[in-house]
This record gives sequence, structure tokens and C-alpha cells, in this order.
Amino acid sequence: MFNQKNLFSVLFVILGLVMVIPVAQAERQELEGIGCASNTFTTVQNNPGQIYIGTWEGKGIFRSTHKNKINDNNTFHQVGITKGSQAFGGLFWHGYSKNMSQNGDFAIWEISGNNKDGSRSKLIYGTGKYKDAKGEMMHKVITKGRPVVENTEQVCQQSVGWIELSAASTSSSTPAFKPIRDFKEIAGKWEGKLDGPGWSTKMTVIFNNDGTGDSFVSQDSSIFMYSEKGRFPIERKLVDGKIRTKNLLSGGTGFTTLHEEGGKRFLKSQTDDGAQIGIYELVK
Repeated sequence: MFNQKNLFSVLFVILGLVMVIPVAQAERQELEGIGCASNTFTTVQNNPGQIYIGTWEGKGIFRSTHKNKINDNNTFHQVGITKGSQAFGGLFWHGYSKNMSQNGDFAIWEISGNNKDGSRSKLIYGTGKYKDAKGEMMHKVITKGRPVVENTEQVCQQSVGWIELSAASTSSSTPAFKPIRDFKEIAGKWEGKLDGPGWSTKMTVIFNNDGTGDSFVSQDSSIFMYSEKGRFPIERKLVDGKIRTKNLLSGGTGFTTLHEEGGKRFLKSQTDDGAQIGIYELVK
């Protein structure tokens, strides 16, 4: 007999995106993580053993477990309908999930599944970096708690899949980079903001004529504890007009590019896993 208490979880956590440097073509990226949410169920019709029809709505947050952190701390809102019974071979569901990244871009995923095979989702619409993107996910429940409110469900689910960004959408929002031929072209003090998964901090970046120079944060920065009294020693190399970087404290690698828009120049940094993005302007 099917009822609300044994409904298969309808938590469908779809992974989001953050801003990426323009690429020549779409690139498929692996996604994996755990999402937790509270879902609310509303019964439309329930004749035990014959038919069940009901709706569900849920809200929650996703944390990435993959080395690629571009989807970390995404929030989501999902709605859908569940129907079926023993006579119809089980329960089946269909719905949609709106998943929003930290920068406000969102993606709409169409979700479907049943209590025998589990859940699957497909990316059907997006804005910003999600525009014209493609993706698929598979989902399974890993834990449930005792419902704190009647007709609700508190659940965590693992999601595994991939997403492919559109080359056109990723390149449209960031001006093409201007190749750096010599470190002297960007020598000076640059200030801006570095964004990571769930945090943001002001940062100062120093470039000397030979490429030496480090990055600095103030004592009240959210990442000060990971620095050497506010200093991050950085190793830099010029490769194909871009600056390859390595954080000598964490070992993390990335790249920095020079851009120009509206007569202003700015530097844009990004870690190789896409988890941290920085934008800086020259101050002197």
C-alpha cells in the first residue's frame, strides 16, 4: 500500500555554475555532490491500493563533493507531481527544479523517476552561464530524518552527472583577453574582490616588472587564517599570453588574464577547478 509516508524522495539537487573564462568550445565537466532539503507533500487523491496522486515542493542547498567546486552552495526550489499505486506498478514522479548559483544565474532542470529505478534530471533552460548549457544527473537518497512536521520530508541525496557550458554564453559576458607579452605591461598594484564557494573577500595583488609579487588580504578577511599574516606567496609564469599561477601555501593552481572594456583594463583570475574568481583594477 502506498501513502505519503513511503513516497520515494523527490529531492532533485541539480548543480549550478559560476563565471568561467571564455573557451573556444563547449567543455563537459563532471559534477558530484550532496544536497539536503525539506519537501512538503500535498495529497490530491489517495485510495490505498488503487491510486495515489499528490504534489510536492521542496527547498534546499547543495554542497559539492567533487574537486570541481563550481556548483558549491547552490540553492534550489523544486515542484512536481507524484502518481501511481500497486495496481499501476509503483509510484512515478515528474517535476522541475530551479537551481541558483551564488552570482544569481539559474538553471531549470526537468526531473523524472520512479520508486524502482530512482531519479534522473535533464537541463532544459538557463540564464547567464547556464544559457544554452546541457546536462544530465542521476540521484539517490543517502539519508532521511524523522519528519519534524506532518506531511514533510527532511532528506539528503547524492547527485552525480555532467554539465556542458555553451561557448557562446561563457564568452559573451567577459571581454576577450588581451595577451600579456611582458610582466612590465601589468606592473603595479591591483585591487579587487575574490569570490569563493560561500565567501568573498577584498584582495590586493602586486605585480613587479619581473612577475614577482604576492597577494594580500586584511586581518578581517574570511581567508586570513589561511595566509601568512595576510600574505599569499604566488608563483607566476607567462604562458600563451596568460599568467599561470600557483599558490605556494595551498598548492592550488590557476590563471590570470588581462581584459579591457570601456577604456578600462582589469585582471581576472580563476583557479583551475573554477571555484575561485577574482576581478582586479590597477590603482597605481
